[in-house]
Amino acid sequence: MISLEEAKAAQAEMHAQGQRLLKAVPLEALFSTYGRYVIGGSFKHGLMVLSKPDIDGYIVTEKTSFDDGIKLLGGLFKLQEVRRVAIEREPDGSAELKVKVPFEGRLWNLDVHFCESGNLSSYDYLGHVRYTPEQANLMLLIKAQLAEQGLYPGSTKLPGSLSSVDVYEAVIEHGVETTDEAIAWAKGHETHADRFRAEH
Repeated sequence: MISLEEAKAAQAEMHAQGQRLLKAVPLEALFSTYGRYVIGGSFKHGLMVLSKPDIDGYIVTEKTSFDDGIKLLGGLFKLQEVRRVAIEREPDGSAELKVKVPFEGRLWNLDVHFCESGNLSSYDYLGHVRYTPEQANLMLLIKAQLAEQGLYPGSTKLPGSLSSVDVYEAVIEHGVETTDEAIAWAKGHETHADRFRAEH
């Protein structure tokens, strides 16, 4: 299985590529016209794995509007670098967009959530909990090893696959220390990935 050193090297290479993408394509400027754009998730926290080149971001506003999501959809399609955009209405009436951008041989996904300022913690889990460098290493390694087994990311329809948040919660809140323990933990819990599969 992939080692921690290999997972760290892959994470560093992907993060550098993601930063080049953000400099080359004016996505941040476009997002910022609708509110304060904040990057979070695995990109911000140094926990990316090769199977999931993505950047989670949040457009923080005083009040969300699905209409803003529709307007942003139109703006994204004016960028020739953007290949595909999908929009979804969230239960609270806000919008989430998934933006596909090919860049340097990878197809990057940018998840863009509209959220009100008081709700950011419900989106960016790692941005609002404390964890140690040792736990960060564990989370990165477990994600990378789950990916090798086809059990990450949890948005896949494969039963038993875990999402990023599942891995983070298992390590930070439940003391999981190995990939096998994460798999066993998931069997005894309703995971975020389970809920996603049920809804989709």
